[in-house]
Amino acid sequence: MHAAMEYVALVLNIILIIALSVSTFFNIVAPLDTINRERLKLVAQKIENRIILSPGTPPDWGENINISTNDLSNLYDVGLASISALKGFYTLESDKIIRLIEYADNPFYIPPNFIKQHLGIWKTYGFRLTLIPVIKFDVKITSHVYNTKLPQKIIVYTRNFFGNPQGNVIVTVYYFIFGLYSNSTSRLFFLKNTGITSILSNGSCLLDFSYVKEFYTNKTLSELVLTEFTFSRIEYLLVIQGSIANLRSIGYYPHIVPNATSVGRYISLRQNYSLISNNSVIDIAPPRFFTVSLNNVTHRVSLGDNFKTYYLSYIEPGTYIVVLLGKYNNTLYVNYAVKHKEFTYQTSPGVGASAVTIYRYVDIDGFSYVAVLTVWEVSG
Repeated sequence: MHAAMEYVALVLNIILIIALSVSTFFNIVAPLDTINRERLKLVAQKIENRIILSPGTPPDWGENINISTNDLSNLYDVGLASISALKGFYTLESDKIIRLIEYADNPFYIPPNFIKQHLGIWKTYGFRLTLIPVIKFDVKITSHVYNTKLPQKIIVYTRNFFGNPQGNVIVTVYYFIFGLYSNSTSRLFFLKNTGITSILSNGSCLLDFSYVKEFYTNKTLSELVLTEFTFSRIEYLLVIQGSIANLRSIGYYPHIVPNATSVGRYISLRQNYSLISNNSVIDIAPPRFFTVSLNNVTHRVSLGDNFKTYYLSYIEPGTYIVVLLGKYNNTLYVNYAVKHKEFTYQTSPGVGASAVTIYRYVDIDGFSYVAVLTVWEVSG
């Protein structure tokens, strides 16, 4: 009996020791994990300060066409913030944003590893910066004008940052039609319509352009097609603006891959694109738009042999899209330079197991985005 009691006591002591050991282990590991996350938070905040809150060095690097993918020697620090203190906190410049968006016709793109090296995190940390509009748009065309591809009735769906349908959004659609003649002349047509989305209709509103009068001719779309359209090529662009409370977002339809790039008052094109006239450039800054003239840039810029650069006679503050009417290999063509849009900019394909994410509302030309910055430690 006495031996049995000793055995029971021994077993209880072993269980107590194991329990204490496990408790001590978790008490050690939990603070270490917390310390690692706090350290990552500090790193993320420092990266945010450099990229989101700083204008960079030099502060006007965004509009400097001598800073390009081929020549980064004059860029010492990449910061996206506006150089104008009057524009407010967390205000970013579109001329800097466009340099983080990678596409084939962007000779001003800044590779992520360049920024990573200048941040001093070359071998230790990785990061991903995503810019997401606070209101997203989807478009469904329900009818066209006669047998053309021009939309006549459209449904605009609005979604919030989380992807859920959003009601009570005031939606304005700026409808541009570009007509190009075979003799290298062009015409611009413009219509506008406004509606309010309803959560009862999945965050959508129907916009009917059937009876909306065109800006220049005072004709409807049907009348335009019957009386004005003798073009060799017709293209259209819907620029969509949504607002709710103090938040504004902007988008476009149909989906286009930019094939020109605008920074400052300069615009670059591939060498095999040509403009049909010096006045074939449309500067769209909703609710305003302008036809502007341009000249060839005579001084050398380091864009390589594949690109040519033009200087715009005027660029409206808050420009969203620059449209260029021209030719590509002798085929009439429309080129688009988008100043800002949703994008992801990442230093490496994967994200580490332990990562910290910071969310910030930012403003670009009066439009609201959520900047999502994720930082992780690079293993090995």
